[in-house]
Amino acid sequence: MSEDLFGNSRLKNELRNWKNFIESLSPEDRELLLRAIQNATAYGEFVEIAPRGHETEALLLGILLSQQKKIEELKRFFDSRRNINETEG
Repeated sequence: MSEDLFGNSRLKNELRNWKNFIESLSPEDRELLLRAIQNATAYGEFVEIAPRGHETEALLLGILLSQQKKIEELKRFFDSRRNINETEG
């Protein structure tokens, strides 16, 4: 995890608090979590504007929203593939 990725921000501080937990994960799980965090950086402002003491919830909300976006994207993709297969069949 790049220490300069988030500059001097509440998000960076929150991730610093999770450093020991992140490092305790298996390499595979660590990579998945870091990717989830990276994908959630589009919602980094959630952490910056969250009430003090709610940075974790804001970070998790960003991760959930980024995952939901990916789920919706995959659903659209597979629906379009199914429609193509139905018209060809």
